[in-house]
Amino acid sequence: MASHVSAPAPPLLEPTTSRVGDLLGRPLLTCPAGSSVEDAARLMGEQNSEAIVVLGSSGQPSGIITDSDLRRRVLAAGLPGSTRVEQVMSTPLVTIESDALFFEAVHEMLRRQLHHLVVVEAGHPRGVIADGDLLAARAQGPLFMARQIDRAGSIQRLVDLGPVRQQGMRLLFRAGVSAYNLARIMAEMNDRLVRRVLALLESELGPPPIPYCWLGLGSEGRREQALKTDQDNALVYKDPPAELADGATRYFADLAARTVDALVHCGFPRCHGEIMASNPRWCQPLAVWRKHFMRWVKRPEPEALYNAAIFFDLRPVAGDSALAHELWSDLLSSACAPCGNWVRSTRPMRMTCWQRTSSSSGCGSAITSTCSSRASRWTTSLCPISCRAWTVRP
Repeated sequence: MASHVSAPAPPLLEPTTSRVGDLLGRPLLTCPAGSSVEDAARLMGEQNSEAIVVLGSSGQPSGIITDSDLRRRVLAAGLPGSTRVEQVMSTPLVTIESDALFFEAVHEMLRRQLHHLVVVEAGHPRGVIADGDLLAARAQGPLFMARQIDRAGSIQRLVDLGPVRQQGMRLLFRAGVSAYNLARIMAEMNDRLVRRVLALLESELGPPPIPYCWLGLGSEGRREQALKTDQDNALVYKDPPAELADGATRYFADLAARTVDALVHCGFPRCHGEIMASNPRWCQPLAVWRKHFMRWVKRPEPEALYNAAIFFDLRPVAGDSALAHELWSDLLSSACAPCGNWVRSTRPMRMTCWQRTSSSSGCGSAITSTCSSRASRWTTSLCPISCRAWTVRP
């Protein structure tokens, strides 16, 4: 049986003040988990709805069926109309509170790559919002940009979208979105662009010979990017069997070089320090990456400190994220014991900084100020390492 909840939606919503509940403009459809897909599809057709919420025995929402689910999981799979909806529904259900901000719904859809969110109030479903609702409410916003990126058929099209992407961010800024939330949206948008670039290049080069993962590093890994930000990335691929090793090296070197070039054309400058996947040193199989990490942990020399500050903030952006998680597991399991070595090993470098500053300055206050600044930089570099030693994920 359908339960109807409706509310008129305003034509234009402000992301920092409007609530998700304001978007509910169509009836909420629900059905028991034991209903057939035929009954669910009929109800969706009668109500002209894209989705129906599946309720568990307690009346709580447990899943959702969308037009896409019916096409992919029922029709394409050749399942009969008597199939129970609980067998093909999307679960676990992703919900959002009705008093959540418009911006939060946008971010959740971008982050999880969803087209529908179930709006709840006190645990009970009030309605379903689709990405089309958010697009209509905020044309030229993040979801509009995300859809344009996903539909881009060429690298040149992604390049042409650069001004649109920047204008969308400016609109959010002028609407009062905080710097923190703006960075979150920007990171999701940049991730989506990287994934589309890789997909387009894979269609030219052919499928990868073995699984790989594109990594975001440094500020990109921490989701702290600005509109004008350079690249910090790397590529890790599964350890290949001997007969595939040479081919994998050539394929991923070509893919990485082309991806970095494409991102340059899309408005992301090269890293001056060559911390990019196009650098052969940072396009390696998992075993080589493990050696890099272990060396940086066990021998904390100046270069190791520099690399650790960038690479230990790695985040999977595209491809097989399990490879990135394996690196994390290795790093965390080996970081506890050497943590003290990191602190001790930096002491001579900190003292050198002090001595060099003291000898070149004739003012005690200048010495204090400069050394305090240097000390703060060392502290911020060492804190993430200490966090990882106690398995605290930033």
